[in-house]
Amino acid sequence: NSKNLVGSANFDFYMFPKKETFKHLKAGLNLKSFGKQDNEAFGYVEKYTKISPHAEAKFQPSLTGTKSSYLRARGMYIQDQSATFDTSGFTGLGNSDRLGYGLSYEMRDDRVVYPYSIKISLLSNQYPRSIQTETDIRLTVEANYKLNYFQKKKKSARFRLFAGQFLTNSNKDFGAFPMRLTGNANADFFYDDLFFGRGVQEGLAEQQINISQGGFKTPMATQSIGQSNSTMLALNMVFDAPMDFLPISAFVDLAYFEDTRPTSNQFKSFYNIGLSTSLLNGFLKLNLPLFGSDELMNAYKSKGGFGRRFSFSVDLLKLNPKELVRSSF
Repeated sequence: NSKNLVGSANFDFYMFPKKETFKHLKAGLNLKSFGKQDNEAFGYVEKYTKISPHAEAKFQPSLTGTKSSYLRARGMYIQDQSATFDTSGFTGLGNSDRLGYGLSYEMRDDRVVYPYSIKISLLSNQYPRSIQTETDIRLTVEANYKLNYFQKKKKSARFRLFAGQFLTNSNKDFGAFPMRLTGNANADFFYDDLFFGRGVQEGLAEQQINISQGGFKTPMATQSIGQSNSTMLALNMVFDAPMDFLPISAFVDLAYFEDTRPTSNQFKSFYNIGLSTSLLNGFLKLNLPLFGSDELMNAYKSKGGFGRRFSFSVDLLKLNPKELVRSSF
C-alpha cells in the first residue's frame, strides 16, 4: 500500500562531562514504523509504530582501554494494527496501544583474547487483552564468553548463557509475550530488530532468527512449544572447525524452562545440535539443526522438506555507518 509511510529514525544528543565518572551521557529518541503482515486477498497491510525515548550513561573505560560499562534506560509506546472482520468479511484495521519500559546494565571487556560481556536487564510490558490490561515484569541476565584457539586461524569457541525470570505476570497461562527458546519475530516483542516477514506462516522469511532469549537455532516461528511465562535457563555453545578450508561451526543449545501452557504446566529440558556457517564477514549466518529433543524435533520436522529446516540470521547493523561512528566514542 503506497499510502503507508515506513522506516526508522534515531536522534541522539551526546554530552561529555568533565568529571572522570562518565565517558559520555546520551539522550535520544527512536521512531520506527514497518509493516508486519499483508493480506493480498483483502488488500491491507498491518503495521506497527514505535516511539522510544532512551538514555545511556557510559562509564569511563579501564586503564587498558578494553573494558567498558553502560547504564541504559528506555520507554516505549507501541501501536499495533490488526485486521477486524465480521460476517460480511474484512471491515478495516484496528489499533491497540501498549507500553514498555527497560532498564539495563552492561559490562564488557573487548580484549582480543578471551573477550566477555554480561548484561542484566529489567523489562516491563503493559498491554490490552480483551477488556482488561495485562502486565508483566521480567529480569534477564545474558553473559557471553569467547575462548580463542588456533589464534592464527582466528578460530574460537563461543559460550552464551541466558537466564530469565518473570517477577510478576498477570497472565501466566497465556501471556502474550513469553520468553522463547528461538529468537524470532514473535520473540522480538519490543520491535528492536528488523525481520523480513513478521507474522508470516511459511516461506523463507519465517526462518529468520536472531540470537536472543533462549538462543536456539531452530526455526519455530509458528509453533507454540519452547516458550515460558515463568522461568527459562539456556546455554548456547558454538565451536569452530579448526581447518581453514572448512568455514563451518558446530553448535549445541541446551535449555531448562517451565512450560506454562495449561496443557503442559511442567519444567522441561530441551537440547539442539547442528551445524552453522558464517558468510560475508558475519553479515549472514546459516544454521542447520540435526539432532534434538523429541518434542522439539517432531515439531521441527513437521515443517516439511529439507529446505524448510534451515534458519538464518542477518546482522543489519553491519550496514549501519552509525555503528562505526559510535564505536569511536
